[in-house]
Amino acid sequence: MTHLIDELKVIPGVLGACFFKAGEGVTAVNLPPVFKKERLELVGNQLAKIYTAGASTFVDFTGLSLHFDETIIVTKAVAADILCFVICDPVYSHNVLAMSLDLLQEEIGDHSVVKG
Repeated sequence: MTHLIDELKVIPGVLGACFFKAGEGVTAVNLPPVFKKERLELVGNQLAKIYTAGASTFVDFTGLSLHFDETIIVTKAVAADILCFVICDPVYSHNVLAMSLDLLQEEIGDHSVVKG
């Protein structure tokens, strides 16, 4: 699944992305090596809790972004139990990333359907 998030790194300001699946943890990552898997697991667990709270509170909740001094984390559910979180510079292209995450959600959704 790494090939799916590799395309996100082409977007200006995107450092990399990570897929996080509840119960399994990090399933794919293309962030620089300084982002250790153990730390990404902790971040993923916290983002999953925040995402679940937001989705259960707001009817039209589609994603979240957390803004820090030097970094922005954008999170979107791309499947029923898979979150994609993207780490960006503060000057990333929000519109292009949002559209790309929507397309990624469609692509993963197509692959998760069992065909008989």
